[in-house]
Amino acid sequence: MAYAAGAAVAAAAAAIAQAVKVSGAIINMDSEDFDAISRRCEKPSSSSPMEG
Repeated sequence: MAYAAGAAVAAAAAAIAQAVKVSGAIINMDSEDFDAISRRCEKPSSSSPMEG
């Protein structure tokens, strides 16, 4: 029984770690830096969750 509980805890920890990796990161950036980075892109990404 203890092994099954430990496996369940490990599975839950792995699921949480995967969710954190998928969610990305939130950063603070100056608008000038953002503009400089965005000018380097060939075309805007279409993977924005804000676009429908």
